[in-house]
Amino acid sequence: MNKNPPSLPQLSFSSILRGLCPSCHSGKVTRGFFGTYPQCAKCRYDFHPESGFYLGAMVVSFFVTAALTIPPMILLKILDVELEILLAFPFLEFLLLGPVLLVYSKILWLHLEYRLTHQLNKPDR
Repeated sequence: MNKNPPSLPQLSFSSILRGLCPSCHSGKVTRGFFGTYPQCAKCRYDFHPESGFYLGAMVVSFFVTAALTIPPMILLKILDVELEILLAFPFLEFLLLGPVLLVYSKILWLHLEYRLTHQLNKPDR
């Protein structure tokens, strides 16, 4: 039984979900829940290429969280739920979902940077 190795997009998606380095796909990116290692322990890839690098990840996290909040809010409004529930829902969702999305947005941002940097630096064939 000859199994084909996973393609690069599958490997990257798996690496993003598991929080692994975009370069070697084996070193951990995050330290604890919110911390990020300065570089990969396996291949020494720099996880902080420049000051303010993860600012874009925070913007992505905010928009994804907002996109996941607005449709349920519209549905709750249509269903005419009580005002307390309508006001509490986005607060609880941002409180619970926001931190998780921020962590994954940082990992995704790092993978996008790696992919774009290394695709732009590839010689044409």
